[in-house]
Amino acid sequence: MIIAIEGHDGTGKTTLAKSLAKKLNFEYFKHPECELYNISQKQYLEISKNVIKYNNSLLTSLFLSIGDNFALHYFKNKNVILDRHRLLNYFWNGNAETEQIFDFSIKYFSKPDLTILLDASPSVRLERLKERNPKDKDLLNEALLSADNQKIKDFLKKYDYNFIEINTDNLSKNQVLNTILKQIKHFVKI
Repeated sequence: MIIAIEGHDGTGKTTLAKSLAKKLNFEYFKHPECELYNISQKQYLEISKNVIKYNNSLLTSLFLSIGDNFALHYFKNKNVILDRHRLLNYFWNGNAETEQIFDFSIKYFSKPDLTILLDASPSVRLERLKERNPKDKDLLNEALLSADNQKIKDFLKKYDYNFIEINTDNLSKNQVLNTILKQIKHFVKI
């Protein structure tokens, strides 16, 4: 089973993904592209930055989709938690020009078995980012900090994803994990 944990920076994705993988005895992956290209995470992040700097949504969405599609192929029939998958790519790069890339990805590579979408208010996300790294350049990114999940939810509904959404504003890390565990009982044997 492939479970993708999604949400904007500061919602608790990585914390939940690692905890859930441990609790369910699933593998955890943040950058499956490293497996595809046989490179380190540092190398992958440098390549990603280089692609993104061109500010071309068609190029960026295509590049990121390769990794997303590879993950679904590579981890097919395995129990895996993916720390991000396709949704933030769509959020930042999805538009009329790139729509066919996402249509193709869903048609030929499908989607995770379950997607967990985390949400948090901009003020909570800002505080979490400050806690994580007071010098994080994303603290100055107004578009990132004010982003909401409506475009993502529209995508999930359009492509008929199995998904759960949870707001993490007033929940501890353990409360988020326990809430998710209760909600996924009909998807995963716990």
